[in-house]
Amino acid sequence: MDNCSSLLIIEELLADGLAWEQATDSLRQEAVAIVAAIAADAVCVGGLRVSLLLSEKVAELLGQRRCLPTELRIVRLHCSVDTWLQSPQRQDIGPTPLVLLIAPESGGVLVRRLQVLQSELWSGTETLNLPWTLAETFSDKFRTSQWLQARGLPTPETWLLSPEQAEALRTRGLVTAADVSDLSGEEWTAVLKPRDGVGCEHVGLLHLSSRELASVVSSSQPADMNASWILQPWVPGLACSIGLIGGGAKANTVILPAGRQTLRRHGAAVRYCGGEIPCEAMINAAITPLAQALATAIGPFRGWLGADIVVQQNSGGASSATIIEINPRLCTSYAGYRQLACGNLAEWLLQRAGSERVDWRAGVIRFGADGQARLDAG
Repeated sequence: MDNCSSLLIIEELLADGLAWEQATDSLRQEAVAIVAAIAADAVCVGGLRVSLLLSEKVAELLGQRRCLPTELRIVRLHCSVDTWLQSPQRQDIGPTPLVLLIAPESGGVLVRRLQVLQSELWSGTETLNLPWTLAETFSDKFRTSQWLQARGLPTPETWLLSPEQAEALRTRGLVTAADVSDLSGEEWTAVLKPRDGVGCEHVGLLHLSSRELASVVSSSQPADMNASWILQPWVPGLACSIGLIGGGAKANTVILPAGRQTLRRHGAAVRYCGGEIPCEAMINAAITPLAQALATAIGPFRGWLGADIVVQQNSGGASSATIIEINPRLCTSYAGYRQLACGNLAEWLLQRAGSERVDWRAGVIRFGADGQARLDAG
């Protein structure tokens, strides 16, 4: 590994006091849980000084809760995140640090932060993230679809819609309220999503006639940068995900075991509720070759990314996998993977493990959207 002796963790909600105030309780819980998990692992990596950027308000709150490892150095912000990133106080974070950014794709936040962190302002540092240009592609679900199709990777057709078109679809295509805890056996026509949405936020399931769907497709907005919604055909099957840890220029990408997502539907709205790792062997066997092809298409990178995948099983027992979207950041599933790993997963993220192989415990990890996880031993 390169000669880096310090790591700075920046999580958007924890560093931006205004974003924290505006966030829902569930998003706050998730942010704290992910940071607590990665920080607890990182401080155990020998010879590494780990710092966390916190707004004044959040620093006081988390200090009272005592939910972060005591070895973690807290860098308190006395200004906005934007101002600090433009003029970082290097004495607070150590020489030539690695930086791990955790930020949402929505609103361009992730890309905007990476553009600064990967600029000359932060020369001498390396981010444990994708290059901002690639993160920009994967933050846009329409561009992600185009990127995957151009590389021959299976993904649903994706159409761009204006806000007006999306609202019209909502009023005529949504169903009455009902709670459903397993979507794998359901049949829909299409899925409506924000173009830069995070998780299942504002995702709607639609029942449309073939004529209505054809009408929407014919009036979609080709490559319109102002079209803020997308429509995709419903892909039936098992909702799964997989994590990838980049090895940079010196090592291969580590492909983690595939997991099943827990999705709940209330009416036409979908809610992400966590998941379990690993999948059954047959499901994992369908996903792993696709994940390997995705890793090859991306090429060398550092950091973490996740992919949401649907697996379809036909009557003959064969399975096929389709990539729905790519998450260019550390995901909630880290909380599950870290407990399933026999070693310290942060060592692979930091390229300190000395091996590309990760050994896994027997059993199944179940984790919630809030990052809380438990191991059901096998």
